[in-house]
Amino acid sequence: MATDQRYGLDPLVDRERYGRLPGYRLQGTTPDPLDFGAVPGRGSDLLYEGRVFPVVSSFTLAESQAATGAMVARCMAVPGETLHEDERGRLVRHGRIVVMQRACRHCSADFTSWRFLGQRRRWPTFCSSDHRTAYKRVQDRLRQRDKRAAG
Repeated sequence: MATDQRYGLDPLVDRERYGRLPGYRLQGTTPDPLDFGAVPGRGSDLLYEGRVFPVVSSFTLAESQAATGAMVARCMAVPGETLHEDERGRLVRHGRIVVMQRACRHCSADFTSWRFLGQRRRWPTFCSSDHRTAYKRVQDRLRQRDKRAAG
């Protein structure tokens, strides 16, 4: 069995180690021993065919949403500790999850959003992106009306 003198690897052993299928090659920061003359890519080593990358998750979207829902339900079962409460809303910590309960600025309907404890970003003030867009449109209209009345 001939060995590849450039890399010191036997190509057949390399095929077994990566479990490579015919037509697949490695792209990464190191050259592929089985792909002579190719320029290495930028990312970590990935098996791919052409430019179509493999799906790395075994979850479907519905299974992922079900798993997330079950995880949130487990955390919500932990007694909550109120972190902050005012006229704009209520912030409650349930284990590793922080829950914000507030009223939408556009329709005044109550909605709930959650995130993990370490995340730091602004809490949403609208129950949907459609209501955020509609609220912005109304505020722009009122601002333009005031501007025309003043000038």
